[in-house]
Amino acid sequence: MKRRIVWLFLIMIGLLAIVSAQDVRFKRVSIDDGLSQSTVHSILQDHTGFMWFGTQDGLNRYDGYSFTVFRHDAQDSTSMSSSWIQSLLEDRAGRLWVGTYGGGLNLYDAKTKSFRAIKQTPTQNSSSSENRIRVIYEDRSGVLWLGTEGGLSIYDVKTNTFTFLKNDPGNPSSLS
Repeated sequence: MKRRIVWLFLIMIGLLAIVSAQDVRFKRVSIDDGLSQSTVHSILQDHTGFMWFGTQDGLNRYDGYSFTVFRHDAQDSTSMSSSWIQSLLEDRAGRLWVGTYGGGLNLYDAKTKSFRAIKQTPTQNSSSSENRIRVIYEDRSGVLWLGTEGGLSIYDVKTNTFTFLKNDPGNPSSLS
C-alpha cells in the first residue's frame, strides 16, 4: 500500500514538472497592429483558425499576421448592416453569425466575403424591431437564440422566421 502511494506521489510530481515546464506565451494585438478599434465586445476562433474580433468599428478577422476589417457600407448591400459588433457565433455548419448593435443579425459568406443581413421587423409575427443583439446561442436543433436589449428572440434558420419572447406583466408564465 505504501509503495502505491509513493508511486502515485512520484507520478503527480512528474506531471506537475511537465505542466510547469511548458512555455505559455501571449501575443497582444492592438490598433497598432491593424485592429479597427480598441473596444472588443466579442472574440471567436473559427474552425479554419481565423480569430474574429467584434468591435464598435467593424468585424476584424485576424490570420495571425494581419487584420481584414469588415464594416457597414451604405452603398453595398452585401456589407454588414452595422459596424458595431456585439456578438459572434460559429454554428455547427461552420457558418459565422454576427450580432450587431442596431443592425440585427448578419450571416457571413466566406466564399464571397459578403454578408446577408437578417433583421427583425415589426411586421413579422411576434418580433422585436430593436435589433440590438447582445448574445447568440445555437441549440441542438440548429435554432438560434438571440439575447437582445428588448428580450429574447428565437430565429429558425430553416424557416427564416423569428419568435420574440419578452416580459408580459399580466402573464406570469412569460419571460421574467
